[in-house]
Amino acid sequence: MVAIVVGFGLFGSVYLTPLFLGSVRGYNSLQIGQIMSVGGIAMFIGGPLAGALIRKIDPRIVMAFGLSLAAIGLYWNSFLTADSSFEELFWPQALRGAGLIMSMVPSNFVALGTLPPLKLPNATGLITVCRNLGGAVGLAALNTMRLNYTNLHTQEISAGLDPSRPEVQDWLLQAEASMRAAGNGDPTAAAIAQLTRRMQVEAAVMTFNNLFLAMAICFAVMILLVPMLKRPAPANAGAAKEAH
Repeated sequence: MVAIVVGFGLFGSVYLTPLFLGSVRGYNSLQIGQIMSVGGIAMFIGGPLAGALIRKIDPRIVMAFGLSLAAIGLYWNSFLTADSSFEELFWPQALRGAGLIMSMVPSNFVALGTLPPLKLPNATGLITVCRNLGGAVGLAALNTMRLNYTNLHTQEISAGLDPSRPEVQDWLLQAEASMRAAGNGDPTAAAIAQLTRRMQVEAAVMTFNNLFLAMAICFAVMILLVPMLKRPAPANAGAAKEAH
């Protein structure tokens, strides 16, 4: 189960963050890669650290710590705005990356350490399948939720944009004046298009925040299940290290 959720978090966050940066912020591939590299570097650093910790303390504690870091990072990501950039995404990315690898390593260790040596090769493949399955199912669920939340938030925002409201009229008049000053041939249509674009951006930001929050909740729930896992026996633990 932990492997499925870790796969969900790994593939889901790698899918959502670039999508947000590309569709909302308008970043190019290089800019997106620079931001995403923070999570990769955190995983690169966290992997050896997790491997060292599970040899000294109960691996379930390391797993709970990793799940907590991932949950905090994902929850932090649920406060995005239309102006969020590298500075706002650095720590959420770092926490999520470190948390994922520090969940993945001990979860493999615990799962393999409770099995007899003869079953380790098949179990290793099964864990990988579970992680990939979590990613595949998670991506499908996130896409479905993204469409539903986008429609919901678009309806909510459009309901508040009543043309009869003085605030909306004032905004449109100011936008029309700006478009006219810029030499636009149809300032009214351009102002309405700009308002529509802003509505779509805000609906998208709210949707991404909902999705990151849902992922954070999944990781938080998994923390509660960690004490139920069986601690690997010392004899099996050595075999699990070799298989891992």
